[in-house]
Amino acid sequence: MLSDTQDHVTEEGISGSTANLYIGPAIALVVRSGILRRTLPTTIVDGSFTANQDMKILHNISEDFDVRFIHHLVRSEEARIRSTCAKSGTTVESIDFQKLLEFKLRFPLITEQKEIVRLVDSKLESLNQAETLVQKSLTTLNALRDSLVSAALSGRLT
Repeated sequence: MLSDTQDHVTEEGISGSTANLYIGPAIALVVRSGILRRTLPTTIVDGSFTANQDMKILHNISEDFDVRFIHHLVRSEEARIRSTCAKSGTTVESIDFQKLLEFKLRFPLITEQKEIVRLVDSKLESLNQAETLVQKSLTTLNALRDSLVSAALSGRLT
């Protein structure tokens, strides 16, 4: 979830431009970038924010929908969204906004959405913890490798 950014804009800056002010929670999708060759970047944004022309924002989401569920659903469908909604003949990879609006997603009732989110978030937390352990192990392994090479090159390896 995104709650702050490096750059900020003033109310005067918003009023003097074509920028729209959004109030989260909302979902931001990158719709124009070379990264779309590989992935469809999305995030949940909270608080007040603006977005540039390379993004589309799902906002004012009805209480019949869980924002976190929609985010998980869009992430799970990202390959299909990219292949179905890709603009052809452009110099930069883009998502055709009209095709995105017409893209069909299935939604269970809000109670089931919340249960799915609870389960997915729990599993993702376990994966994040495992990833942290793996990263620590890799750091330790790299330090041991460096020590081994240093010892070998200085004649201290026995």
